[in-house]
Amino acid sequence: MAFLVSEERLSKDKTLEKNHTFASVLKNRAFLLYFTAWLMFSLIDGFQTVVMNFKAAEFAFFMKIVEPCVAAFSALFVGAILDVVGRKRVLVFIFIFLGVAYAVLGLFPYSLISWIFYSVADGVAIGLAFVLFMIVIWGEISVGNSVKFYALGGIPFFLAEILSLVLEPFLILVPQSSALSLASFFLFIAVIPLVFAPETLPERVLRERELRSYIEWAKRVREKFTKG
Repeated sequence: MAFLVSEERLSKDKTLEKNHTFASVLKNRAFLLYFTAWLMFSLIDGFQTVVMNFKAAEFAFFMKIVEPCVAAFSALFVGAILDVVGRKRVLVFIFIFLGVAYAVLGLFPYSLISWIFYSVADGVAIGLAFVLFMIVIWGEISVGNSVKFYALGGIPFFLAEILSLVLEPFLILVPQSSALSLASFFLFIAVIPLVFAPETLPERVLRERELRSYIEWAKRVREKFTKG
């Protein structure tokens, strides 16, 4: 029976996959909203990496050591956070958090504390955003687990890398303070699509968590009155 069910489900998934084209994926409202935010984040991070490597060589330690370590650490524990507060809230938080970090670094570009704050913020943002946009979100909004969502959703990451290399001669001419101000501004702008994007965490998971929270609250209330 399990074999027959698996075959039936596989056949259904294949049918759904055939019915999905890249054009139909691009018409998906949720996909477009998350894709826009992901594209802006990727471009900003890619361009800023070029500017930072050229303008702030004396702080290279933070960019090459601290930032990747924080990104790897945050990526390991992102699952627990996402299942507690949801995907959308986490994304809004990391965009605003990183935007503030860019603004602080723009105001105090030679402060050690500013660079530590920026490196931690950028590392956390990269770790969380990579897991969310490259693994989680496209699978949750796709119908029939269409691989086309992943194919299109991965474009911003690679596009940012390519454009950063192509535009490097022009990017290094941008003053560091101006680059940081623009990065902060566009990160706050990138929050707008996320505000209108739907939460991708399954409704069932949210309801189960709410139910568990209510049960725990009820137990605490009962214990309080029992002791009283």
